[in-house]
Amino acid sequence: MRGRFIRDILELPEGNYFISTQKSYPGDAQNDGSCIDIVIESKELVCFIEVKVNSTENPGRSHNSGQLSKYVNVLNRLNARGTETHLRYLTKNGESKKIKDHHFRQFRWYQVWKFFKQLENQPMVSDFLHFLKSQDMGQELTITAKDLIAIENTQKVLNLMQEYLNRTENDFRDTFNKKLLSNASGIKYNQIKAHNRVINIIEGILGEGGWTEIKYGFVLGQTAIYTGIWVDKANTEYNSFVKAIESLPEEFIRIEHPKGIALELAASLGNYLNNENADVEIVKWFKNSFLKFAEFIRNNRQLDWKICLGSVSGSSSAL
Repeated sequence: MRGRFIRDILELPEGNYFISTQKSYPGDAQNDGSCIDIVIESKELVCFIEVKVNSTENPGRSHNSGQLSKYVNVLNRLNARGTETHLRYLTKNGESKKIKDHHFRQFRWYQVWKFFKQLENQPMVSDFLHFLKSQDMGQELTITAKDLIAIENTQKVLNLMQEYLNRTENDFRDTFNKKLLSNASGIKYNQIKAHNRVINIIEGILGEGGWTEIKYGFVLGQTAIYTGIWVDKANTEYNSFVKAIESLPEEFIRIEHPKGIALELAASLGNYLNNENADVEIVKWFKNSFLKFAEFIRNNRQLDWKICLGSVSGSSSAL
């Protein structure tokens, strides 16, 4: 397995290698030393691997003092002594680098995931694959018949969801009497990629500092509709908000995250499957969810709300 990885992923010649992590190399009169993430070496060859997950290369204090530049400086010294030198850069996302020396190659985490997917029945490999996928570093790229059907119907489904957002946008805006951050002018594809959802959203609804929002729409991974409030832990009203939601009915879903807390109402789209009146009932569900959140806000006037409640009929009233 190790030999195949070195050959197929790292593109190194076959040989007997030693592997080290966080190996330090001293500097010289002209250059600083460097600590290398992964070093693969034999008697004739050395390969440095810089590993990134959710970050990019540390640029250093000047244009030529980034991590890869430091690696190159060390490799230059090793190469001058007759060692064959290689440099690899492993990232989650694409990040173009132009390094001509040391057989430089870039590769990405999905390639690592694909390689180990062939060995998922071996001990610990399945756990590693699960970790990569949980960090959005592994993705199945084999196109199945199910994928083809989904691709063929993508625009139709997006148009369907957009129509529901269009039909309920005015009620949402009138109920909470604020300008929409993401309005019904079109699908926000960054929301699909980053959060797997298609929504309308109002931000800055509570306190100071930290992100707060109220939104509604479709959760794609769960095929559900929902309305929810998010409060970041950095917000001045976070603790008061958490206390205020403690006594809410069970239909309100409380979801704690490391960075904050979400309060949601949700319904499965399966409830409306093949229902000829689904268009009316889904719109009605959204409107009712707006009213329930408006009631929650009205019952907790002690919080520093930044919205002025209105009604689904469009008439506003001071909070």
